[in-house]
Amino acid sequence: FDVDAKEETTKGTDNLDKASITKENEILKEQNKALEAEIKALKEVNATTENQVSSLDFSQYSRRGYVQASTPIESMTNLTETLGGKVNLYVKRDDMLPGASGGSKTRKLDFCIAQAIEQG
Repeated sequence: FDVDAKEETTKGTDNLDKASITKENEILKEQNKALEAEIKALKEVNATTENQVSSLDFSQYSRRGYVQASTPIESMTNLTETLGGKVNLYVKRDDMLPGASGGSKTRKLDFCIAQAIEQG
């Protein structure tokens, strides 16, 4: 058993590990920059979408009144924490709407049935 040879092997392994870690850090930094750019683009799209949605006027359409009340918005704390806690996630509880399907189907049905009745 050669102690000097073992020390040389360990030094070589240490250098290899440092080089691997350095390269991995560089890759992670590049990926982080790409993700930051993607987040910025998504925020811009989100802002545009929010402006478009807020300008929609549904009062011109007849409704049946199936959806009387708004549904709650709840924080998804566990998922937020699981994903690192940098973004707060929420869910709109449309499953609490009346009817079996809930959600956007019930909201759309509110308009579609009114239109069908109007058209005979």
